[in-house]
Order: sequence, then structure tokens, then C-alpha cells
Amino acid sequence: MTFPLLASSRRSSALSLTALVAVSALLAPAAIAAEDPGPPTLAPKTVAEALENVERVDPTLLHDAVLEGAGTADLGSGSIVVPSDPSAGVRIGDGARTVIVDLPDSESAGRAAALADGGVVYPAAHSATSVVVGDRGVQMLTTIADAQAPADYSYDVTLAEGQRLELLGEGAAVVDADGGVALLIGAAWAIDADGDRIPTHYSVSGSTLTQTVDHTAPEVAYPVVADPAWLAPFVFKCMVGLGLNGAQIGLAATSGLPGSIGVALAKSIAACLTGK
Repeated sequence: MTFPLLASSRRSSALSLTALVAVSALLAPAAIAAEDPGPPTLAPKTVAEALENVERVDPTLLHDAVLEGAGTADLGSGSIVVPSDPSAGVRIGDGARTVIVDLPDSESAGRAAALADGGVVYPAAHSATSVVVGDRGVQMLTTIADAQAPADYSYDVTLAEGQRLELLGEGAAVVDADGGVALLIGAAWAIDADGDRIPTHYSVSGSTLTQTVDHTAPEVAYPVVADPAWLAPFVFKCMVGLGLNGAQIGLAATSGLPGSIGVALAKSIAACLTGK
């Protein structure tokens, strides 16, 4: 036997449950939309302005771009390939061998966006990587947007057989099995929006070069720009042909001076580029 009051109560409960489910279904999309979408992507315009600021502070720090957008730049007997997809890595070749450099956080970065003054940027949240090919090599610049960005930016280097990556002065080098230098990385630097230098250094673990940027001090003004500059292999070989030895070139390029690759070796680089 079903008591009328109990049956009515059951119907009321069922209706209430149905209504609750319906309301929940209506509210769910709104709740999802209200969730934090995450940090905004660092826009190419912001990156371009940060690079312009570095150039105003010290024009020797940035290369003049010889490649617009992604693609291949032929430099002497070698070439540098800048990918549209950041996960493909930057390829630095000397005609015989190619070193591939994987960019920081490439899996989460967007595809290449061209910068007005040449080069590309791979937009991402909190920080973004730009690649600028100049006549003496390639720069891989990190623009750091805020204090939530990481301090470490790692470049995984695919080496040829027998090669190794090691620190050299304030910079680093890819060294062949016989001890010869195949590729030089200039001294680490980082500059904030006020033009102040930010403490930074390299470390090496296996075939990974990491630049650490100590950017979280209260007085740091964002964005911060940091850079490893990679000297093109053909330029290095040409300077050896001019009579400089590997040790001299390496110490000059990794001396820790601002724009050291461009300044300390300017005459030799000019001779290699012009043939004079």
C-alpha cells in the first residue's frame, strides 16, 4: 500500500532533484567560463618594445637582423635555419655539420611571429623567446614579463659525435673531440626596463645550456631581456684563418663585456664579412 502523503513526498523530491540537475547544467558553462583563463600571452609588440629598449641602453648588445621572419639565412660557408614551429629548434650549420638548439619552453610557445626590425618571436605566457639572425651569428633572446616567470631558461643542444658543451669564461662553447672550438656562445647578459643590468649566468649539464636570470628582486623593472648569442661557425673559422687562435677568440667572445662578441672581435669579424 502506498500512502498518499509518502507518494506526494517522493514526487516532490524527484521534481526537486530534476530541477537541481537542470540548474546545475545551466550554471556549469558559466562556472567554467568564470575560471581563471591563465596568464596572458606575451604579445609580439611587447617583445619588440623590450628589444628596442635594450638597443637604446647599449646598441652593441643586439645584432642587426639579416633574416626577416622564419627561414634560412646563408652566412658565408654555413647557414642558420629559424623554424616556424619552435619545437623544431634552430639549426646552425657550417656546411659539414649542423648543431640543433632547442628553444626554452618550445612545446608551450606559439608559432613564429615576425618582428618589425627582423627576426621572430614565439609568444608564450610570462616569457617569450625571440630569434634574431645577424651577420655574425644568431641571438636567442628571452623577454621576461613578470616575477612569475621562471629564472632558468634551458637550451638543449644536439651535438655531433665526439662534441661536448662546456663553460668558457663567462660564456660557453661547443668543443670537438680534438679540443677545437666548433661554436661559441657569448657572455650572458640581462637588462631590465630601466636599463639596469640583472645578475645572470650560464650553467651546463650534459648537452644543455641553462641561463639563470635573477630577476625577482623588488627593484627589477619588467620586462627583462636576456640573451645567449651564438657565433656563426664560419666566422670563427675565418678568424682562425686570419691568424687568431681558438683560445684568443674564445676569451674575447666570452669575456663578460657587454656585446663582447661584437665589440672585442669587431675588426676580425668585419674582415671575414668583407674579405678585407
